[in-house]
Amino acid sequence: MREPVRVSTCGHRFCDTCLQEFLSEGVFKCPEDQLPLDYAKIYPDPELEAQVLSLAIRCIHSEEGCRWTGLIKHLQVHLGTCGYNVIPCPNRCSAKLSRRDLPEHVQHGCPKRRVKCEFCASDFTGEAFEGHQGTCPQESVYCENKCGARMMRRLLSQHTLAECPKRTQPCTYCAKEFVFDTIQNHQYQCPRYPVPCPNQCGTPSIAREDVPTHLKESCNTAMLLCPFKEAGCKHRCPKLAMGRHLEESTKTHLGMVCALVSRQRQEILELRR
Repeated sequence: MREPVRVSTCGHRFCDTCLQEFLSEGVFKCPEDQLPLDYAKIYPDPELEAQVLSLAIRCIHSEEGCRWTGLIKHLQVHLGTCGYNVIPCPNRCSAKLSRRDLPEHVQHGCPKRRVKCEFCASDFTGEAFEGHQGTCPQESVYCENKCGARMMRRLLSQHTLAECPKRTQPCTYCAKEFVFDTIQNHQYQCPRYPVPCPNQCGTPSIAREDVPTHLKESCNTAMLLCPFKEAGCKHRCPKLAMGRHLEESTKTHLGMVCALVSRQRQEILELRR
């Protein structure tokens, strides 16, 4: 019973709050004997209040584990320190929780708590810090390519793009992707890597895979056998000099061809016999 009052006309006692709720419904009669009530006849009852406040009780949180017992008049003082009493977060985050759970909440769970980043020393609310974690530019992290390097996150992008030996990079010549520290070995075999003509014909660079075609079709210093080799000419010279040889050896080649024709005619005659 809080703030007890007495009706002087009939002597009945009530909680002031409860009586006011009853009268607010428009019934101006004593709840006990139904006699008419006059507001002027309702007075505070200090005697009953003293009796109520002297009653021994257990804490209102006894079922939750609080073992305090004492007089009602001491309850509010106790609730001011009771570990089981529910109170609002001092950071005004809207959370309400028992006093004993408050330190953990304030230190680790409150979205309005103040948190300082251990890497950049910037100050955040707990809510904002959750978004900052894992993105702080000053935090030391390992390279994502697993090259073993460790650096501040703000330097990671430059490292990954231009410095990491495990980054991928296209070959300048064939455009295929390779791990950077293997690309030099690849270029020793790359089919599009530029190489000089093995005959030193003066062509500045030829893709490695095109060298056979170059030697066969366009290299002026490639060594060729005379086109009349089947006739018996054993001359061999650079492609550039072959025209001169043919021009100077016309009679010789003609004689070789005539001799070849004669031999073939003789062979045909022998086969007919």
